[in-house]
Amino acid sequence: APIAGILFAIEVLLVDVSLSSIIPLVVASVAGSLCSIVLQQNEILFEFSRIPSFDFHNVPFYFGLGLVCAMVSLLYLATIQKLQNVFKAFHPILRWGIASIGMFGIVALVAPVRGEGYSVIQLLGQGRADMVPGNLPFSMEPRGYLLAFFIVMILAKILATALTLRSGGIGGSFAPSLFIGACTGFVLARGLNLLHPEFLPESNFTIVGMAGMLSGIMYAPLTGVFLIAEATGGYNLIVPLLLVSAVTHLIVIQFLPHSIESTEMTAQGVAPTQRRDVQILGEMQVKNLVETDFASLPHNGFLGDLVAAVARSKRSLFPVLADGQKLAGIVNLNDVTGIIFRTELYETVTIASIMIQPPATIDLHENMRDAMERFDQTGAWNLPVIESGKYKGFVSRSRIFQAYRHELKNA
Repeated sequence: APIAGILFAIEVLLVDVSLSSIIPLVVASVAGSLCSIVLQQNEILFEFSRIPSFDFHNVPFYFGLGLVCAMVSLLYLATIQKLQNVFKAFHPILRWGIASIGMFGIVALVAPVRGEGYSVIQLLGQGRADMVPGNLPFSMEPRGYLLAFFIVMILAKILATALTLRSGGIGGSFAPSLFIGACTGFVLARGLNLLHPEFLPESNFTIVGMAGMLSGIMYAPLTGVFLIAEATGGYNLIVPLLLVSAVTHLIVIQFLPHSIESTEMTAQGVAPTQRRDVQILGEMQVKNLVETDFASLPHNGFLGDLVAAVARSKRSLFPVLADGQKLAGIVNLNDVTGIIFRTELYETVTIASIMIQPPATIDLHENMRDAMERFDQTGAWNLPVIESGKYKGFVSRSRIFQAYRHELKNA
C-alpha cells in the first residue's frame, strides 16, 4: 500500500512536512512497492469477492457507522488505559500470569480472536460470515445468534489486545484495528439487514468499518482511507471511506485529543507529532548538560571555608554537601557579601547558618521538558542536579538555551 505508507509517515511520524521530507518517502514507498510486485505479484491483502458500487442513498447509514466506530474506538482506548493503570501495581511475572489466564479463557470461549484475525476478515469479504464461529457445540441459527457472536467477538478482541499489550506482550494496534473494524461494519450491516433483508451491502460496510477503526484507534484518518482502499481494491468506496474516517476521528479527538502512543511518548519527553522545537527539546538530556565546576562546601564548615572556595572558583553558587555527597543546601555569594570580608567571623559563622535550600532540584534522568518547566516555575537560572539523592552538579538555563540553539541549527 504505497500511498498509505507515505500518508502514515506524514500523519503519525513526521514533525514537519516539506518537499525535502516527502521525496525520500516517495522513493522508499516506490522501492517497497516494486519489491512487492516482483516477489509477491503485488497481491492485495484482502480479497473481497464482490464490492458493490457506492450508493449515495446509504450515506446516513455510513454516518451511523462512523458513530459506532467512534464508540468502539473509545471503548478500545479506555480498556487499554484502564489495564495499564491496573497492571502498574503488579510485578511483571504476576502481570504475565494474569494475562495468560485471561487469554486462555478468551481464546477457549471465542477462538477466532486468536492471532491477527486476517482469516476472519477474508471470510467476511467472501460472504462466508457463518463460517467464522467454526465448530461450535450449538447452531448459529437463527441469524440473530451469529450477530450476537460477532458482538461478543469484538469485545473479546478488545480485551485480548489490552491484556497482551499492557502485560508486556509484543504487538500493536494495527491488526486488531482491522479485525474490530471489519466486525463492527459487518454487525451494523447485518443488524439492519435482519430488519430488511439485502438492505445494505455487508462487504462494503466491512471494508469501510476497517478504515473507521484505524482512524479512531491510530489517529490516522487518511492512512486508514487509502490503506483500506489499496489493501482491498475498494477504490470505488472512497466517498464512504472518507466520510466514516472523518466522523470517527472527529468524535474520538473530542474525548481523547491525543493517541495513547503520543501521550506516552510526550510523558517521556519525546513528541514526534508536535512542533520541531518541542521535538528538539524532548531529545535533549539533562545528563549531557550538567556543569560540575562548582566548588562545594562541607555542611559542618565555616565562613572561612567559603572564602577559600571563592578564591578558587569562578562561580557565585556553592553546593553544600553532607555525608555521602548528599545535597544539604546551597550558598549564594550575593547573600553573604555583607559578612564575607569580616575576618573575625571566619571561624564562628557556620555554613549551615548561611546556606539556603534550592528552589527546586532536577533529577539526572529527568526529561528536558520537565526540567524547563521547573525553571519556569522557580525563575531560577541555575538548579542543582541530583541522582538518588546525591549531588551531581548544576544545570543552567543559559546552557540549555545554548544546546537548544545548536540542535535547532543542525536539525
